[in-house]
Amino acid sequence: MINKRNFLLGLGSGLILGSVLLQLMLAANPEQPKNTRSDLSSYTVEQLEGAAEKLNMRLVSADSKVYTVNQLNDLFKTKEAEWRASLPSVEQKQTKDNAISASSNEEKTEAPKKTFKIVAGMSLVKVSDKLEELGIVDSSAKFVAYGKKHGINSKIRTGTYELSADQTFAEIAKTITTRP
Repeated sequence: MINKRNFLLGLGSGLILGSVLLQLMLAANPEQPKNTRSDLSSYTVEQLEGAAEKLNMRLVSADSKVYTVNQLNDLFKTKEAEWRASLPSVEQKQTKDNAISASSNEEKTEAPKKTFKIVAGMSLVKVSDKLEELGIVDSSAKFVAYGKKHGINSKIRTGTYELSADQTFAEIAKTITTRP
């Protein structure tokens, strides 16, 4: 009987002590969360970028287009379908090869060289768009596909290059992946 009495006394005093501590906690002023919109305005852009970098994230502007994974996959599929549709068929390739061999017998005229500058941070897509804009490559999408297939996207070097429209993708890729 004594054991039960001590147990009940301990249980009762524990419940009373717990309820008193709970009341004390509720009576104190609760701290407001720090991640409210009004608090974010007090941070500088550098502070926000630093915090995002620690979380392996990056800041984007509010007007940036953001895609979900499914939207991005759909976009890639449509771009790939467009690219595949733009590829010449086998007959067109044979006709082009015949025209090239016939023209090789004739006197070759060189296309004029154009100056092309690659600055730090330019991706393969930006480089190929600029090459197409200058008339050095006929299709930006084809050059991007070639570049990804041959892994040149991480090897592009900054500098100023002299390129012409009669160079092949391989020659252009070799030029822009070596120091000027």
